[in-house]
This record gives sequence, C-alpha cells and structure tokens, in this order.
Amino acid sequence: MIPLDENKDHLDALCDYFALGKRMRPAFSVRGGFHHFMWDVHTANGRYAIKQLAPDTDLDDCDVIRHYETAESVSEAFSRCGVPALHALGAGDNALQVIENCGYLIYPWTNARALRRDEIDVIHIHQIAGIFARMHGAVLKIEGLRSPQSESDPEAKLEVLLKFAQSRNSSRNEDIREHLPLFENILSRAEIASAELSSRKVVSHGDLDHKNVLWDSSQDPLLIDWESTQYVNPAHEVILEALDWSGITLDFKENLFDCFVDQYLSAGGQIHQNEIEAAFACVEGDWVNWLMYNLGRSIDRDDEKQRRIGLEQVDLALVAILHLQRVVPRLLSKLNPRSRANVNRLK
Repeated sequence: MIPLDENKDHLDALCDYFALGKRMRPAFSVRGGFHHFMWDVHTANGRYAIKQLAPDTDLDDCDVIRHYETAESVSEAFSRCGVPALHALGAGDNALQVIENCGYLIYPWTNARALRRDEIDVIHIHQIAGIFARMHGAVLKIEGLRSPQSESDPEAKLEVLLKFAQSRNSSRNEDIREHLPLFENILSRAEIASAELSSRKVVSHGDLDHKNVLWDSSQDPLLIDWESTQYVNPAHEVILEALDWSGITLDFKENLFDCFVDQYLSAGGQIHQNEIEAAFACVEGDWVNWLMYNLGRSIDRDDEKQRRIGLEQVDLALVAILHLQRVVPRLLSKLNPRSRANVNRLK
C-alpha cells in the first residue's frame, strides 16, 4: 500500500469523485488512526479528513465493503436523530471508494479532539450517557446490519493461542498462563450471559470509548469511527462504556461510573433488572477476547507497529480484567434490584 501523501494520483481521483476541488498541497498525516491511516487534505473548496484503510482490510470481500458502507449509513441515520455523529461524504453506497485495492473514506474536517483519560470529568460523562440513551431509544432498523457472531469454543482458542505465543517466546506468555483458569471461567460465563441478553438488542456505535469521541472548544461531542456499529444489548453496552469512561484500565473513579449509569437512566435509558449480572459477565468476556486478539497481534512477525500496539493492549487488558475482579461485586450490589436506592430507577 502506498501512503496517500505519496500517491497524488489517488488523491486527485478522490478530489474529482467527491468534487472536493483541486488539492492545494500533498496529504498530511495526522495522529489518531489506531489501525487505519488518517490524512489532512486541503483543497480549493475546503479541508477534509481522509481515512485510508489498513492494508490488511480485505477489499475483495463484498461483505467487508458492505459493512463499511452500512456503518456510514448508521452514522448518517443517527445524525438525523439528533446524535452528534460524523459520517463520511456520500454516506451509504457511495461512501467507500476503492482505487487499486486501496480503500478511502472522506469526512468533513473538524478541529475537535479526543480527551486524554485524565481530562474526563462529570460534564463529559453526562453528555455521553445522555447520547447512549438517545441512541438506544432511536430503535433504528438498518438493512444489512448484522449482530456479531459469538466465538465457537473460545476456551480452546485461548489455549491454542497461548501455545503459539510460547513458541514465539512472547514476553507476556507467563503472565497470561498464570491467570488461564480465570480467563476460561470468564469466557464460559460470558457465553451463557450473551445468550441471556440476546432477546433485547438495538443498533448502536459498538465502540464508543473516549478515543472515538471528539470535543470542540465549546465542549460539544462528535462521535467518530462507526465501523464497529452493530446490534447490541443496551445494558451490556452501557455497563461496558460506563466502566471504560470511568477509568477501569487506569485509575478507576467509581463516582464517574455511578454518574454515567444515573444519567443514562435519567435521560430515558433502560437497564432491565434481569440483565445486570449478565451484562457484567459479558463485559469481562469482552476484555478477555480483547486480550486474546492482542496476544495474537503482539507476536506478528511482519509488522513491528502491530506488535507494539498488541503488547500495549495486552497489558491494558490484563489490568482491566484483574481490576474488574475487585470492583464488579461492589458495583453489582449497587445495581442489584434489591437495593432500595435503585429499584425505582431500574426497569
């Protein structure tokens, strides 16, 4: 794959197709792409952000193409419902442009930025929790959007992955093997819990952690990177993101977790009483699956950047999983339907 700043033919073709105007200078790389590549492009008509999909994106697969198109359609649909969602130009069937097996999505430029974890405060929690309530209440019907498929026999996959990591002399192999019984137990419980939550699902973002929300100078949010959009159980997603926004991977602030859940409920969101324990079990399972994914990433022989990111995320996931073992029982007791402080707010 040729980077866009070195490929003026592709850049000119994109400018022509989307009528962006003549480019004024080469594309300029910008930070923020966790997997794909982002470019700042100035043209005669304005300024744009271009996402160049990573080279491991299978653009010969019609389902992959359809997924990216559908994700932009979801973003556009939510923006019509009052959700501050950033969608690509030509959202829908014309959003993703493939040129010589390189995929591109073009967005309006914004000067907003993502927050660092230590910048997250109650004002941000209130807004994000309210946005979740709005998204979950929209009840969108999106043609072609599918729910993610559960892993088959994830415990066996974890064991195979660990053996493979050992063969590659992974520096994290011993740390993970030490906690293998815990991970296997989490995956087993998560599989059962996922089935319990499957009867209530809505369309949502699917990955709305702090990296995927930009804030402007007025502290107004803008939701980006919709490629993980899917049908989710609302309780599962809210518990997952309440934990993330309150710092479960670093310095957990329980008051922010409480604030997130309270604001979600106050804004009209619903957490059914019989979903609470299953939602926490699924969240723990999410973190073990993220650990597994990044363990594989960390032993990639061909890509040094992916190895580095993989190691960082393995460490992050380990911290989160072990932290969850300490805090989940206490959080469950707060949200338990027998708690008189919460019984009237939970549906």
